[in-house]
Amino acid sequence: MDKKVPKPWCDPASGIYYTNFRVPTDLVPLVGRPLIQKSLRTKERRTAERKNCEIWLTYQREFERLRRERALDAPLSEEFIPHLVEEWLHQTLKADEDGRIMGAVPRTQEGMGEVYYGMIDELAEGSLTGKHPDFLIRAAAAFLDEKGISYDSRSLAFAKFVEELSPRYARYLGTLASRDEGQKVSTPAPPRQQLIPLSQLIREFIESRPKGKATALTKDAACMTKFLEIVGDKPMPSLRQQDIREFFHVAQRLPSQRGGPKKPEGITWREWADDTVTMSPDTFKNNYVAPVRHFLKWAKSAYHDQGFPVGLTTDAIEYQGTRERGEDKQRAFRTDELQRLFLGEEMQSFATAPDQAERYWLPLLGLHTGARINELCQINPAEDWITPDGIHCLHITTETEAGEDVTKSIKTGTPRIVPIHPKLIELGFLGYLEHTKATGVGRLFPAFKPKMGNAGERAREWFASLIVKAGLRDDTPFAKITGFHAFRHTLITYAANHDDPSMEAAIDQITGHVSHGSAVKRGYISNRSARKAYETIRKVDFGLGFFKPVLSGDQD
Repeated sequence: MDKKVPKPWCDPASGIYYTNFRVPTDLVPLVGRPLIQKSLRTKERRTAERKNCEIWLTYQREFERLRRERALDAPLSEEFIPHLVEEWLHQTLKADEDGRIMGAVPRTQEGMGEVYYGMIDELAEGSLTGKHPDFLIRAAAAFLDEKGISYDSRSLAFAKFVEELSPRYARYLGTLASRDEGQKVSTPAPPRQQLIPLSQLIREFIESRPKGKATALTKDAACMTKFLEIVGDKPMPSLRQQDIREFFHVAQRLPSQRGGPKKPEGITWREWADDTVTMSPDTFKNNYVAPVRHFLKWAKSAYHDQGFPVGLTTDAIEYQGTRERGEDKQRAFRTDELQRLFLGEEMQSFATAPDQAERYWLPLLGLHTGARINELCQINPAEDWITPDGIHCLHITTETEAGEDVTKSIKTGTPRIVPIHPKLIELGFLGYLEHTKATGVGRLFPAFKPKMGNAGERAREWFASLIVKAGLRDDTPFAKITGFHAFRHTLITYAANHDDPSMEAAIDQITGHVSHGSAVKRGYISNRSARKAYETIRKVDFGLGFFKPVLSGDQD
């Protein structure tokens, strides 16, 4: 609790005193405002100071209550019990002590001792027989309800909680009897560490992650969701290195979520894991080890003084499979594969249905820009469609306004311009841009809803399934075709094999493949750079024919 009470201030116009203080940063989302300002309804300084202290103390107690309720938003587990019974004892005796000081409870009471000691005998008998008295069970349930902890009264965890509460209840009754006799018996101190469940830490960790890195945020959230289920929602101080090891043992045995079968509802991640490691070492490192390492680093910094085990680490975690690094690398599409994709029945159906326009244009853009799928999906047609020197370009940047529910990000961090290939313009892409811009959604492909700020995640999942449906998925190690990234390799490979020796470096700059200097500097896009990029991209010709799309309104 903050011990510094803010001073009241006087409004010079009215002469009325006000109190004004900040809400703790961690509680702003719960309180709904960062600042509390209240009129003290007096022009007397001394009265204002007294009322100011009363209001401040009231809010400090409320802040503590909110922290407790937020911390205990978790189901009852055995790890919580030692803390809960100590908190119950502190809370009940503190309420009695405060009541006696304030006069709400008589400081001494005659005749209650026999009642208390009779109840203590019932508690002792219940501990021997296992049939605990009803008043103990009711007290246990009321306390858990007050804390917002969910429980099953028939569960082993609840039975153990009642068992552990019994001697504390006996101590509580004995203290009441001593206080009634006039003895001064102090209330035991509250538990030293906050009872913060792992679920709260993970929520706060995800909220703290940089919003400008949507892909990393998605990976962190996906990993930590699995971590919470596998490890269990235990109290923060109870997390052990064995929990970390066990998570990674299970995690690297999980089947691939890309293009593979989805985990059935009602099946836990532990049950879904295979007996052997099927995950690639790169996926294990980037999608599991890295997020947990980030979480541990954050938690040590934020909660080291509140009981988080600072010795936890991922340093000794090792990949246990036999696959080699780089096995997941995708290759370029072959000409026959491009023909199957773009002249197949799937693309034909997309071309003839205006409501499937996103599915038609996304693969074409991937092929002719080499851009990453999230870079394309986060484009805001109202902001990122530009025409330097009359050349239609897409601006891949985080500096312009994002669309609805989108957090823009660029893997390299460097913005760039991508000229629109003349073949796309010929097929009517500018009309699609105009139509999408008019919707005001702010996303190039509105049908693919963002996922945790990532504009391209659902589009990625859709295209991976399209590859499977078209019979083009290739799981050959080091030369796979599994998703959208293969388009990037296709354009870069095309440039590397082109007769024009300058093509490779120019395409690298357009795709952001390597750092040859950015076409965008300090937010300024030169006509010369746009013209040069366009002259490069217009030379790209895969020798393919494409279905002419039916644009929205053409069927009327």
